[in-house]
Amino acid sequence: MQIKKLLQKYKFTSKWSIAGFFLGAAGFGLGLGVNPWFLILSIIACFVLPLLRLLGILNDWDEFQIISLKKAAVVSYTITGIFIFYMAITGRAGLLEWNTESIIMNLIPITIMSYYLTYFFQFWDGLKAGRLISGFILIFWILFTVLSAFGENHGFTSFIMQSLVVWLPLVITFILSYYFPLISGILMLGIFVFHFIFFDAYSQPSVAFLLPVPELIIGLGYIKHFHNRSRESTSSQQQTTEPSP
Repeated sequence: MQIKKLLQKYKFTSKWSIAGFFLGAAGFGLGLGVNPWFLILSIIACFVLPLLRLLGILNDWDEFQIISLKKAAVVSYTITGIFIFYMAITGRAGLLEWNTESIIMNLIPITIMSYYLTYFFQFWDGLKAGRLISGFILIFWILFTVLSAFGENHGFTSFIMQSLVVWLPLVITFILSYYFPLISGILMLGIFVFHFIFFDAYSQPSVAFLLPVPELIIGLGYIKHFHNRSRESTSSQQQTTEPSP
């Protein structure tokens, strides 16, 4: 019963939405970490199902969800297009070298993450959307550090170091967001700067969209939520203090 309420809370109201979420997550993680053929699952979840909804063949979403889908698709298309031009400019200018694998491994995270980041913030305020995105990123990076440390025999020390650098700061800000959204947002912006420099995100756009860029958006979302709540609180206090006619 609790699981059903949680799914309804986050708009997973149809079996296709639930199936699409797990297909997309599984395909994305397994495709990048195990075998590229698993990315077919992400193709179905991220492109086939939304296309069927836009064409009216799959009618499991309401009008607001379809509008959010269209906005997210436009943003994802625009960001992906900008990145393609970025590759062309830096490649032709001799600043960066792009081969087939690097192009694929960059385009996939950028396209998918830009779509879902936009879609989530269409539905919820900065706090709820930020927590949801933060939870997804945490799951991805915890699995990544575990597989990287133990799957490649790097050992427990490597796992501790990767955890301290990558996902432990996200855990701290995630917990703080329930009590101090503004402080959590400011810390998240600091973590964004650190990770952007540490991972050399300028030359690794795929890494940027898997960690620093979501951190930037989450941090801004937390701060915006705090600002909106403060403004609402001030407005409410002003209304209660105004003398009645």
